[in-house]
Amino acid sequence: MRAKWPRILALIAEGSSLRAICKREDMPSRELVRRWLAEDREAGGELIAQYARARQWQGEDAADEVITIADAADPDSPAAVNKARLQVDTRKWIASKLYPRVYGDRIDVGVSGSITSHLEVGGMLAHAITGGSAAGAVTPQTLGTARVTVDDERVDDDTHDVDTGEDEGAHGGREADAGDVLDPAT
Repeated sequence: MRAKWPRILALIAEGSSLRAICKREDMPSRELVRRWLAEDREAGGELIAQYARARQWQGEDAADEVITIADAADPDSPAAVNKARLQVDTRKWIASKLYPRVYGDRIDVGVSGSITSHLEVGGMLAHAITGGSAAGAVTPQTLGTARVTVDDERVDDDTHDVDTGEDEGAHGGREADAGDVLDPAT
């Protein structure tokens, strides 16, 4: 039965589902094909790699059909346009799942900026409070009660609330964060 493997791969690449292929009289059952793949995973994965590549080709085939379907739709028939839209959306979804590297959604997970640890913030607070002297150093015990001036505004380190001395509605309120520059000269 493993002699059927190349034909199974060709049919998958042409767009047939494993379910449809395995329903054919001359093909092995889906359970047998899945057993082959499970055994292959333990033996090195050559069949799995072939199967994955056939699925990628199937995704490419689905993506290629999108243009043909869209171009063939009769723009004067709302029913034909809706049918074509459903067919196109389905093929786009299939392509994105079978070949996500090419047809999947791209998610930008890039991070910019810098990360400041609590110790670095404590050091900046100590520097700002003491004007650079070590005598009034901020320790983890005193960090919770530190008061710092940022651009003529007092910052309560416990809540990061900024008190400008104005009515909150007048300035809209602002929260200080680790990106605020603490200037010991102010």
